[in-house]
Amino acid sequence: MPSAAPETPTVAAIPAQDTRPFRLVGLSWTHDPAITALTAQVRVRANGVWTDWQDEQKGDAGPDAGTPDAQRAPRDGTEPLWVGHADAVEARVVSVTGPAPRDLRVELIDPGTSAADASVGHATTALSSASAAAAQPAIITRAQWGADESIRLRACPWGPEYTGAPKVAFVHHTVTGNSYGPGDTAAIVRSIYAYHVQGEGWCDVGYNFLVDQYGQIFEGRYGGIDKAVLGAHTGGFNTNSFGVSMIGTYDSVTPSAALQASLARLVAWKLSLSYANPLAQTTLTAASFSGSRYPTGTQVTFNVISGHRDADLTACPGNAGYAILPALRQAVLNNMVAGLVSPNATTTVRTKAANGSVHVTAGMLAAGAWQLLVQDGNGTTLRTYSGTGSAIDATWDMTADDGSPVPPGTYTITLSSTQNGATALPWTQQVTVGGPFDRLAGSDRYATAVAVGQAAAPSATTVVIASGQAAPDAVAAGPLAVHLSAPLLLTTSGSLPANVAADITSRHATTAYLVGGPAVISPAVEDQLRSLGVNDITRLGGADRFSTAALVAAQVGANGGQAFLVEGNAGLTDGFTIGGVAGALGRPILMATSTGVPDVTTAALSSLGVTSTTVVGGRIPASIVATLPGGTQIAGADRYATSVAVANALAGDVPSGELLLANGAASFPADALTAAALGRPTLLVTPTTIPASVRGWLASSDGIPAVTAIGGPLAISDAVASTAAGLARVS
Repeated sequence: MPSAAPETPTVAAIPAQDTRPFRLVGLSWTHDPAITALTAQVRVRANGVWTDWQDEQKGDAGPDAGTPDAQRAPRDGTEPLWVGHADAVEARVVSVTGPAPRDLRVELIDPGTSAADASVGHATTALSSASAAAAQPAIITRAQWGADESIRLRACPWGPEYTGAPKVAFVHHTVTGNSYGPGDTAAIVRSIYAYHVQGEGWCDVGYNFLVDQYGQIFEGRYGGIDKAVLGAHTGGFNTNSFGVSMIGTYDSVTPSAALQASLARLVAWKLSLSYANPLAQTTLTAASFSGSRYPTGTQVTFNVISGHRDADLTACPGNAGYAILPALRQAVLNNMVAGLVSPNATTTVRTKAANGSVHVTAGMLAAGAWQLLVQDGNGTTLRTYSGTGSAIDATWDMTADDGSPVPPGTYTITLSSTQNGATALPWTQQVTVGGPFDRLAGSDRYATAVAVGQAAAPSATTVVIASGQAAPDAVAAGPLAVHLSAPLLLTTSGSLPANVAADITSRHATTAYLVGGPAVISPAVEDQLRSLGVNDITRLGGADRFSTAALVAAQVGANGGQAFLVEGNAGLTDGFTIGGVAGALGRPILMATSTGVPDVTTAALSSLGVTSTTVVGGRIPASIVATLPGGTQIAGADRYATSVAVANALAGDVPSGELLLANGAASFPADALTAAALGRPTLLVTPTTIPASVRGWLASSDGIPAVTAIGGPLAISDAVASTAAGLARVS
């Protein structure tokens, strides 16, 4: 047993005890964010002799809140201490900021031996990056340092998580002490790995890389040395960064020249893969971490090469370790020699008014020559741009060398540069060239309806007005607008929006049809219309949506004895989709429910002489469809596929012309409603994606002369509209 020591106040203690052999020791306790600082002391018995007490501080590395590491981690711990070989331990907590730690225990790690121990430093994995000025240094892989992969797989069997391209390299120290030889380091890394998983409760070793005082570089967290693996090294800032830890304690001891040289080579290689400038600054967003210097969500500016203490409440990487960072930044730059910095391509999509462009910019680590190649899907070079200087700014105008617009498709741009006699790592990106499209849009749904109305019926003095506030009566209004060669405008229940009133005034409207009862469009709107000179007002409003649809149908008629029918509750979007085609074909839109056909709808079908009823959407069961005069059904798996099914079945019956795109993700797709006034087929998309069913139809279509997006870029992005036009081969 150890000899008596001077009395030291303790918060908690673990008495001296014999143990199995171990080589690394730390203390852990139940996770408690209220404990913000803790100092412990340990002493061990090595070769029969007890060491002096050695300090251990609460660990300061860690995962961001919400990550798999954080969700799993049940414990906090001190930084581990490398002790060589020991077989007994005594520990005590001598100070704590916060409550006393609960379930305090000593974590003893025996890394065992590995065949890898004899070969450390002799093997490396080469990466195929010969073109990069900053070549990959020799890195001792996990297999080479003897990682037991079952440890991490038992903890987190789903494997590693990845982040965006690293923007910051955070430098740490392991605080495990400096008394180790080059043959010990593999065992130290195995010990840190086991401690982080089994003691701290993380998924894997927290650091992405570790470097020892002899210049040996070790792969840390599993997932690929050239990949952006999400670590648990810099709490709050693990996203878009990587962590390198210097093996040892560098509070007062300066890292060796060999360590600094290898650290510079490693960081130079990793930053070259991210196209970063080691002398620059960049911004990261703080995630939640109890030891962070910054509140969650704060935009924090860091040096591209920073110390752990810059992000979290810690002294890491030690005063002496932190002092090498200015020289490290310059050494990294010297190792990189050449490099592109923050390359970026901004695409301006094609429209009917302009061909579109791809604007490419990049910085350079040093002045030199650069070249930008544009290649098609077959690898044929279409355009080449080149220049010299210290920055790159080039624009491809989506044309070939002869000046002709390139066809829609995917193209590859490759940016390369030579600086200081070395070749920088090229940057390659694929860009999509879409087709030209038009857009009819306003600042809101009411203004968009005005824009569509101006395109559909610019000189009409008759207007159709429906509710823009999710009133189901409006679904029947599309065919009426086409029938009357009138715009379909929207209103609030209490008054006409200013832009709608202005449109009515500018077109000198004299006649208006209001679709919906007084609860949907109040009498105040009628009064406002009269004040604008509209004296011929017809209200088509029944007791409910079904009777309103019947009243509108009586005005439209049923060309050829044909009518459309939609489910009048959850299936209303199908009615908005069919509005343009219904108008072009002179067919009304009536409504039923999933449980039956209202009497008012049955009466309308009879009075209109309907002999062919097309049900749009799948919400009305076949048993009800069979009861309708000449009942058939057009439906898809969802609203997007239903819009495709309608186009498949009926677009050929509509005179050739433009195809409309409307936002189908909205709960009340007002743009699809007002688009009906154009009398064209309408496909539904989301603001940022083209559903697979729509994409397939566009790609297989033939003879679409134009595509028009209804609504602004927030309703349908430029990229979606241009891609749709490209798929449809609009020229």
